[in-house]
Amino acid sequence: MNIYVSRSLQTFRGAIIYNFSYSSLIIPSLNKTILLNKFTVAKPRLISSLCNISCSLTFDLIRRFDYKYRYRFYTINKTKIAIEPNEWLTLSFYSFNLNVQLSLEKLRENMLNKLEEMGLVGRIYIATEGINAQVSCPKEKIVDLRKYCDDELNLKGTEFNFSTYHVKAFRKLHVKIKKQIVADRLESGSYDLSKQPVYLTPEEWHEALSNSKELSILIDMRNQYESEVGYFVNSIRPDVDTFRDSIKAMNEICEGKQNEKIYMYCTGGIRCSKAGAILLSNGFKSVYMLKGGITAYGRFVLENPSITSLYKGRNFTFDKRLGEPITNDVVSQCHTCGKPCGTHTNCRNKTCNLLFIQCEECKTRLKRTCGTDFCFQLVHTWDEKYGRSSTFDDVKPGLECVYDHIHRTRPRLVIKRLGGTTANISTDIIPDIIKQKDKQTKE
Repeated sequence: MNIYVSRSLQTFRGAIIYNFSYSSLIIPSLNKTILLNKFTVAKPRLISSLCNISCSLTFDLIRRFDYKYRYRFYTINKTKIAIEPNEWLTLSFYSFNLNVQLSLEKLRENMLNKLEEMGLVGRIYIATEGINAQVSCPKEKIVDLRKYCDDELNLKGTEFNFSTYHVKAFRKLHVKIKKQIVADRLESGSYDLSKQPVYLTPEEWHEALSNSKELSILIDMRNQYESEVGYFVNSIRPDVDTFRDSIKAMNEICEGKQNEKIYMYCTGGIRCSKAGAILLSNGFKSVYMLKGGITAYGRFVLENPSITSLYKGRNFTFDKRLGEPITNDVVSQCHTCGKPCGTHTNCRNKTCNLLFIQCEECKTRLKRTCGTDFCFQLVHTWDEKYGRSSTFDDVKPGLECVYDHIHRTRPRLVIKRLGGTTANISTDIIPDIIKQKDKQTKE
């Protein structure tokens, strides 16, 4: 049996293929095998309504094609419904020593093939200087991932840094080629990455900060929107938006202090590995970093409930969780109303996409928007038309984001001073946006 995949809704022997490819494609089918996309896999009730049997979708294989999308084969079994793995492990790993024979382009293709077979989702950056990965892995595939990293990426000894809060934190897998895995924009050769700081385990870090008699320099190497919701007590938290700015701030803080002890931390350790190398390359003697970052310290706190955490609040993460709790302390405020709150969100209107802190009350009242007239009215009209108010789906009106990254991570500036990222967009264009959406839906 051949399966023809096209834009239109089609059914074949009880299977549904829906809106999968921009171009028609004929694929020879295996026995009892159907081709499904992420929309139908996420809707088992739709599948069940078209089948006369109780079916299970079991992962069989992934085969790549030279098209915009990748296609997955699933097998129908007469058992229970099992759409995807029940348990996920969220983790990160990095290395500044990526010793492989493949070019970066070939390596990217190899990683996409192998990791998609394992069912991984996440974000991986590769560059000549190394690899930086944040992924969610099906629990039953973690051994396969370890073997692949050891055997094919030559990453033996590179530790997997597991989160304290495990979910499927990404929608799909991205492997991107970058100039640097952590962008500093410094001149090539201006520092030596082999000069690494002293790595302190979470237990050693906790003891060092608890028993330090002299006033040490403790620097948070993250961005201001990360440290806003959580930080180590007595740390210096630079008001920066990028790692490049963090390096400048670090140099200013440490100027003339080459003989003093410098402690630094970040989310998972990678930024401190590079920042510490920069300091050591410029004559500093004693630089210490938290091995595994706040993520590892969070595990330490969780595994040792008798200790008092020196970190307060949440650990911001660059995935759909937007953070994981380390302690129950709330150290930040809702950017909309000012009440204590430590939870980030993005404005539902993707034209705005403002990253800000919003309490549950304001999230409900403002439909998870930043509150500007255009964002609120667009989302309100969208929900009335398509009935999505309860699910808080993102609204994508097809307009370019009106502000750059820096503005989108400065909510107080945007909301209070500029009137919101969409303050200059008239609500008069909302009917046209809805018409365009209806037209796309019909097509």
